[in-house]
Amino acid sequence: MLEEQLIEAQTEEGNKNQEIGMLVKDLEELRLCEKTLKDKMKFLKSDLHTVENEKERLLSENNLLVSSLKSKVTKMDEEKQNLEKVLKEKNIEIQCFKDTKEQLTFELHKNQSILKEKEDILQRFNSKFNKAEKANQVSMNQMDTEIKQLSEKIEVQTLIEEQIRTQLELPIHELEEEKKMNTQNLEKLVKKDEQLSIIVSDMEGVRSALDSMSSAMVDNLHKFVIIQRELEDKRLKVEEYESKMTNITIKCKELEEKKDAKIQVLITEIECLTSKNQSLGSLVISMQEYQNIEKEDLIKEIQKHKLSEDNLNSKLV
Repeated sequence: MLEEQLIEAQTEEGNKNQEIGMLVKDLEELRLCEKTLKDKMKFLKSDLHTVENEKERLLSENNLLVSSLKSKVTKMDEEKQNLEKVLKEKNIEIQCFKDTKEQLTFELHKNQSILKEKEDILQRFNSKFNKAEKANQVSMNQMDTEIKQLSEKIEVQTLIEEQIRTQLELPIHELEEEKKMNTQNLEKLVKKDEQLSIIVSDMEGVRSALDSMSSAMVDNLHKFVIIQRELEDKRLKVEEYESKMTNITIKCKELEEKKDAKIQVLITEIECLTSKNQSLGSLVISMQEYQNIEKEDLIKEIQKHKLSEDNLNSKLV
């Protein structure tokens, strides 16, 4: 009996030793599992740290892009305002040129009307001068004929006087009367000659006045030509400014189109960044959830291992 009990005790002790070895082996496996779980926790923490760093980097890049976009938008707004200011100044200059052009056209029409009036006056003076010259020519011809007639009469009178002197038949008082008549006729001729000289002097005054008027008209014509040239130069300048303004408006439109295109590109980039941020946020949230789940699982497993270890320790004790 004692031998059987001893054998049973030895077998029980061998079984217990086997169980103890198995429990020690399980404990070592549990410690290895705990170590691997701790390594996994460290790795997950490092991954979470890298993900958070990436998130911060992307957020900083997004902020930089937003600030650069805002600066670009403000710069483009300033450029637009400057171009609008230049456009307003050019419009004011064009309006000034148009006003000067209208003023010069008004002055041109005025000068043309004045020139036309002076031409009419000149034509009237020319017609009057021609009429007066014709009348003067007629009167001069008449005077020439009268002078010829008087000279012929004087010649006749001289012939008669010679005949009288030769004949000495006529009395002296008749000769004196004829002489008086001849002197009266000569005085009349002298008066007519004076009147003709007065008319000629008047005609010369009229001719000098017409010459001065013609010189004034020539000066006015020169002024008119100069004004017309200035108007042509100003018209060319206005056309040049209008072409410049059209080019500026085209450039403004092109800049606005470029600005809209850049804004659209930046908006798409911002949308892409926001979508990336959202995806990163969801990834971070999912990783945090996964990490929390793994932490809970690890904690549960560690607790289980601790319980089993405690049980083993209690059994070993």
